[in-house]
Amino acid sequence: MVSGNNLADRLIGQLDALVAFLSLAHEEVFDVVSSEYDSWVPKDQQDTLPGNFGIYRTQISHAALLLGLSYFEAFLSDVVRLVLRSRPEILPTDKKITFGQLLDIDSEHDVLGLLIEREVLDVMFGSFESIASYFKNRLNLEWPVSSGLREANLIRNCIIHNMARADTRLVAAASVWTVGQEIALIPSDVHNIGIDVRRFAQDVWSQVERQLPITSD
Repeated sequence: MVSGNNLADRLIGQLDALVAFLSLAHEEVFDVVSSEYDSWVPKDQQDTLPGNFGIYRTQISHAALLLGLSYFEAFLSDVVRLVLRSRPEILPTDKKITFGQLLDIDSEHDVLGLLIEREVLDVMFGSFESIASYFKNRLNLEWPVSSGLREANLIRNCIIHNMARADTRLVAAASVWTVGQEIALIPSDVHNIGIDVRRFAQDVWSQVERQLPITSD
């Protein structure tokens, strides 16, 4: 038996908590926050604060997206760990550990844990497409089709690496964008992505439960 909490429920709970954060993206809240700039923030730092509601709303929306997708990646990582712990025979046979790493290990269980963590890092460092391929071909878990999730991942990459401007990969995936266009999400955009993530997680977790005998912690 594999012991584990319902990872999909955990992710959904985390996303639900972000709904309250997104609710801060209202003009009334911005009016209160901006009126307190002088008492909350030193004068020499106030030019870094949002100067109007549109910028403020975008910042809240982008922050919620980044955190939500971080929760999503943690869910994927934990699914990989859970499946590999239950079925270690599907680990790649070419994984290697050094003698120094072996010296720090006390049991066979720890050796397996180290190999699994190496595998999780390798998988999650890959592209969205390579992770999807790993789930299907190595873990035997169908990757639910969701162009919205792929677009969300590309948007996240643009926010982090391209000053929140659309790059060629995002434009190729979603023709509504143009190269160099500023990405300014609003709360409803993030809510829609959150719905896709919830459906995805429930689908994947139901497959895990069918494959593995799961017990609650």
